Amino acid sequence: MNLNISTKVLLSFMVLLFACTNGQSPVNTFIGQGGNITNDGIFTEFIIEVNDSVSRKLSSEFGLKEVMIDLDHDDLSEIVMYLKAPDGSEVELTYVNGPGAKHYRNTCFSEDAKQPIKCASPPFTGKYRPVDYLGSINNGQTMSGAWKLLVKDWKPSLFSGKLLSWKLTFGEDAPSPVILESSELPIVVINTAGNNIPDSPRIKAGMGIIHSKGKINTITDQFRNYSGTITIETRGSSSQNYSKKSYAFSTTDSTGKKKDHGLLDLPAEKDWILYAPYSDKSLLRNYLTYTLFGQMGHYSPRSRFVELVINGDYRGIYMLTEKIKRDENRINIAQQSDQPADPKVLSGGYIFKIDRFESDTQGFYSSIPAAFEGTKKVFYRYTYPDEDDINPLQKKYLQTYVDSFEHALISYDYNSEKSYRRYANLKSFVDFFLINEFSKNVDAYKLSTYLYKDRDDRDARLNIGPVWDYDLAWNNANYGNGSDPEGWQYSSPDTTYPVPQWWGRMMNDPVFKGMVKERWQQLRKGTLSNSAINSLIDKNTTMMKEATERNFRKWPVLGSQVGMNPLPLPADHKGEIDRLKQWVADRGAWMDAEIAKMK
Repeated sequence: MNLNISTKVLLSFMVLLFACTNGQSPVNTFIGQGGNITNDGIFTEFIIEVNDSVSRKLSSEFGLKEVMIDLDHDDLSEIVMYLKAPDGSEVELTYVNGPGAKHYRNTCFSEDAKQPIKCASPPFTGKYRPVDYLGSINNGQTMSGAWKLLVKDWKPSLFSGKLLSWKLTFGEDAPSPVILESSELPIVVINTAGNNIPDSPRIKAGMGIIHSKGKINTITDQFRNYSGTITIETRGSSSQNYSKKSYAFSTTDSTGKKKDHGLLDLPAEKDWILYAPYSDKSLLRNYLTYTLFGQMGHYSPRSRFVELVINGDYRGIYMLTEKIKRDENRINIAQQSDQPADPKVLSGGYIFKIDRFESDTQGFYSSIPAAFEGTKKVFYRYTYPDEDDINPLQKKYLQTYVDSFEHALISYDYNSEKSYRRYANLKSFVDFFLINEFSKNVDAYKLSTYLYKDRDDRDARLNIGPVWDYDLAWNNANYGNGSDPEGWQYSSPDTTYPVPQWWGRMMNDPVFKGMVKERWQQLRKGTLSNSAINSLIDKNTTMMKEATERNFRKWPVLGSQVGMNPLPLPADHKGEIDRLKQWVADRGAWMDAEIAKMK
């Protein structure tokens, strides 16, 4: 018997319906039509209009239980899929599974499933837990409205795909949303009037912070630390693909103009970061690095753990962090003048960084080849003065200074008056080297690597730091030798982002190498000892115990590979903490032995 396409699709969904409900009739089901997925890296929307005559509100008593998908695509590692509820709340169903896996056949996303989709192997037929928590949808919103399935093929021009059909199932005993009532952490509440927070441009919002020292904070408490307006946008590079977004925001006055404000006992400023630990399931890697580098005697971004609520939706544990800026309480260098012709004024201050080149950024390339790469060169991006304010004289001065430093460094003439040592504050380079090597940061030296130079009459030398962005450090990357407790990171080749020649040259300098040895052995007796690091980890893990449980109910990623997590994966948060501690001990032992050999 020949079946037409419509009949085949109907029969497919009958099988799919039986698979997801174990043959029982669901309370309410709504089937949506499919269509082609645009092969351009942009989300395609598929809509189901739900009309509920009794206007039921979604909750654990009656709510969304399952989302079923039937989709054709020859490589599911290209597919990202979200469900968007009528009130705008979103749940990420699946993200780049595979690679090489084909098609979603009778795939049912349900919190009743035993296995997360991210831990499953193809074929993806049957029940799986979605990437995000489905219960977030059952937040009291009404059932009626436009429900959208957002599907993106993020690798344009490769394979094409088609959604055949999809279905929503509502019923009793649904997963409930994670509700924040009280916290041992400060609570940050943001209200965007229902607007989504974009990558850019920033939008206006209201923000309040609930914080009483030494007391449990409740969501009904008054805003005591801050109550006012902000402008906000999402931030990050690859992390933009995660459902748990990081944000950059500025405190403002009633007219929308930026205004300094101290938040959670941090020095007053206007620009701030809300960093979202997501792939870092210890929740601690950035905080650990920033704190250790600060204890080593350098400015490091000060941070406070908070719990975040946006438009009534609990978003989990975040880190409120200072943005790297020139400031008497941050990078305390001279403020640039509008009259830079004076050589003394022109000499500082500057902040710049080694980072990826992007079409909308300004900076300059090194005049010498990068390490391991005969043709690639390191790119330096302007930070202060920023790209819009830095003038040609300042650009020329900074480029000339960096060029002189680099050429002195590659000359191997370590002891002459023209030695690179006259250009660099070696103490800052030694400590930066040690924190990056100890943490085995896969982005070390080539991304988010900040440098600054003060005015000559204050300090004529180049300084490196502060540290920034260490979520892939401390054994949280399965590439670039990041999970191996042995081996020097500075000598690990990278074909994607060039590494400066500096570190290999410096490690051939007996003076620099001697400083590394002396400083490491000193730090291992205190700040960088296993006991000190374990104490810092334990203190914060204990402080955030209840918040951590909430965070992972909202974002059920434990035991799932997110991004480039090295395998095998611990099943719970305690396992993540134990693995972090063990790796720190192993890495420290290897560096102890290697540095002891240095002459």
